Amino acid sequence: MPDAPVTPGMRVLCRDAEWLVTRVDPSDYDGQHHAVHCVGADDLVRGHESIFLTQLDAVIPVDPRKTQLTADTSSGYRLARLFLEAQLRQMPATGLDPDLEDLGAFTPMKYQLDAVTLALNQLRPRLLLADAVGLGKTIQVGMILTELMRRGRADRTLVLAKKSMLTQFQSELWNRFAIPLVRLDSAGIAKLRLRIPSNRNPFEVYHRCIVSIDTLKNVGNYRHFLESTRWDVVVIDEAHNVAGASVPERHQSYRLARLLSRRTDSMLLTTATPHNGQRETFGRLISLLDPSTMPDPRFKDYDADDIRGFFLMRLKEDVRDEAGDNLSERQLVPLDNTTSAASDDEEAAYAVLAELREAIAAGRKSEETKHLWKNNALVQYGLYKLFLSSPEACQHSLQGRIVRETETNPDNPELPYLQRLLKCLKVLNIRKSSRYQLLVRQLKDMGWDGSKNSPRILVFTEYRHTQDALAAALAKDFKLKHSDKFEDQATQTLAVIHGSVPDIHLTKTVEAFGTGTATVRMLLATDVASE
Repeated sequence: MPDAPVTPGMRVLCRDAEWLVTRVDPSDYDGQHHAVHCVGADDLVRGHESIFLTQLDAVIPVDPRKTQLTADTSSGYRLARLFLEAQLRQMPATGLDPDLEDLGAFTPMKYQLDAVTLALNQLRPRLLLADAVGLGKTIQVGMILTELMRRGRADRTLVLAKKSMLTQFQSELWNRFAIPLVRLDSAGIAKLRLRIPSNRNPFEVYHRCIVSIDTLKNVGNYRHFLESTRWDVVVIDEAHNVAGASVPERHQSYRLARLLSRRTDSMLLTTATPHNGQRETFGRLISLLDPSTMPDPRFKDYDADDIRGFFLMRLKEDVRDEAGDNLSERQLVPLDNTTSAASDDEEAAYAVLAELREAIAAGRKSEETKHLWKNNALVQYGLYKLFLSSPEACQHSLQGRIVRETETNPDNPELPYLQRLLKCLKVLNIRKSSRYQLLVRQLKDMGWDGSKNSPRILVFTEYRHTQDALAAALAKDFKLKHSDKFEDQATQTLAVIHGSVPDIHLTKTVEAFGTGTATVRMLLATDVASE
């Protein structure tokens, strides 16, 4: 222990970090050694509470008299003014009414200001923003966060978003509201844990961060860190992904959202599709905001009045007068398929599917055979979807089903039809399909040839096998170089993204597609890019 006594309120140096002393207790009978209770004051340990024993650690007081003053030589005292402004921003607002002026670099509309007022009128702002696509839910989140920061209630902020939306959400909050979010993907968290002590919580290093839902949803890897971390605000973008539409207890994203809802003061959920037709699923979203309002989401007799204060939903027709020209009309151009009739081989496959449908319908009407066909209707519908996607996708799924049924249920009356369908599919591929030929003609009519002057095209596919076959066919017909490696997607003309792409490479690919001067001219995506 140095000669100068350590007292509460003093700043000290210990273990190469600066701390603020909150309490000092004697740690032995003669009073020569002490237990110094501290809270972190610098970037690495800010907010972290520790107790140091002076017989083990050197606790050195920081003498304010040794502070060195540095002259501000910047033009117009720019650095000093920035410092003063930063200090003023950290002073919480004292007024009761929200200050809705100069919230960011944009022109706010009345319906957006209504969302801010509704959130801030709550003791703990917890709100589901369910406006339609294009009405600025991210803007409303930024406005609410800005006002909460002014009040000193959003110092620790966590934003969860889909992998494909991290860059867009991060740049929107920075460019419009000057809210810096540190992006922590899987690689970022791994690198951070190498830089900090092994017992240090990585989520306490940065106070405002944005993380992919897919990264954190494996609660087993991060649960012990998340359970010991408190947040002022948690924002979940595209919150329908955490509603637990299937079995909620097994839904990793829903379990993550429930854990975070108990560890935060305020919570904001955003989604353009809050309701999937099941009242239980929507009730789970409300229960994340306030468990007392919806203690059991399986309770299906609630009405809008029970939850009115927790959600806000407007459609474009509701705000069109306020938005004016800011809402552009979507243009739908129907494809001319009069010259793209199905080929004879495709018609043959359709015929087998039709026969299967008729056989299932007839078999389910008979009491003697009903038990043999009871589970086949859904399978037959799935085969239709697969075939309409691509012959390759249908063939891959069909081969697996034939093998399983042959081994487990060789008397299945469906098997002869499946084997005939497989025989028809073997002479087909996506390049021979009429739908692919129509796509190629439309691309050529738009002037798309893969050159840098080609328009940027986004194509969605439902199945991975369709995506792989389509990428290979387009690369061959348009003479494009195409690689399946994740790291190559952002540097080639034809890029592919799906759920298995690591978040780092997916973000780079989406950024490249959004940049007009980048190489990417066509992006083939599964529903991982739907948001």
